[in-house]
Amino acid sequence: MRKHRRARVQAGIFAAWLAACGDAGGGETGAGTTSGDASTSGGTTSATTSATTADDTDGTTSAATTTSTPTTGAPPDNPFDDPPQCSSRQYWEEEEDEGDPRMNPGEACITCHFSQNDAPDFAIAGTVYPTAHEPDDCFSAAPATDAEVVITDAMNQVFVLPVNPAGNFFLEEEEATPVFPFAAKVVLGDEERAMATPQSVGDCNSCHTQAGANGAPGRILVP
Repeated sequence: MRKHRRARVQAGIFAAWLAACGDAGGGETGAGTTSGDASTSGGTTSATTSATTADDTDGTTSAATTTSTPTTGAPPDNPFDDPPQCSSRQYWEEEEDEGDPRMNPGEACITCHFSQNDAPDFAIAGTVYPTAHEPDDCFSAAPATDAEVVITDAMNQVFVLPVNPAGNFFLEEEEATPVFPFAAKVVLGDEERAMATPQSVGDCNSCHTQAGANGAPGRILVP
């Protein structure tokens, strides 16, 4: 996200990003005005979102897997072989409201917010896309915008993060503080795409770029 958002992430998480994302990438893990809140009960935190109209995690990584299996004996297609495209054909424009939770899908949320003085502090944030190589600032599209991102931290706390109409998901530090490392997966109905290894950085899009960085194969992809 460029000149937008209101926050700076705590120095510990930013330092972790510099260390972890330089080694290996993340694995798998909209537009409308959205507000989020979280509540915790029995070790489970659920962040809820309401929208009006219309983003891998990091550290060490390997490509995520999905629970779905092919119905024939033929090998399944690799979704990360799909060509670059903006599925929604809609983009975030810089002149739009900088406080909008739809802002700058696909960009590294925590890295950007760290440089801002008035942006919220995110513990975990990213964008889910329907295809693997969508460009920065492209709004996501169904079915990715119907998914949820489920985070399970080192203390077995579970955080369910809705994906908003731009494809963005986030957990603000003031809502909850997950204990790293954490497991992450994208859930859509009875299907899921899960990270293969625990993650130590919450700035998902720093590795899940359009082309993929630090071992990530591309965008956080819906199952």
